[in-house]
Amino acid sequence: MAEPALALERLRSSLPQDLVREIYSARDLLRSRDAIHREAPFPTCVAAFDRVLGGGLERGALTEILGGRSSGRFSAVLAILATATAGGESAALVDLDGNLDPQGAEAAGCALERLLWVRPERMRE
Repeated sequence: MAEPALALERLRSSLPQDLVREIYSARDLLRSRDAIHREAPFPTCVAAFDRVLGGGLERGALTEILGGRSSGRFSAVLAILATATAGGESAALVDLDGNLDPQGAEAAGCALERLLWVRPERMRE
């Protein structure tokens, strides 16, 4: 099996069954991605972010929040995660520095059962 076909088959095996029936090629994956990008942005409920981002974050996209030490970047992340998960959305956090305190996140309003928390040791992971 050629490498692209193998990669597509691995991806299809990891998807929910109802979505697998709709994905037959990389072109179908691109169409699915384009449909996601046409959705309305996800409002973060952090007014400054929503204003700058034209209404919120792009759904289904990876978003990196950068800032200097004590700039409030992780507080903003917690607020956004709380907004998403409390509203029934699922979210993922790649926590390279290991800053997330699950009890603190829950206290901030995060629904932990809707949060995928990944703690890689190095950036390459």
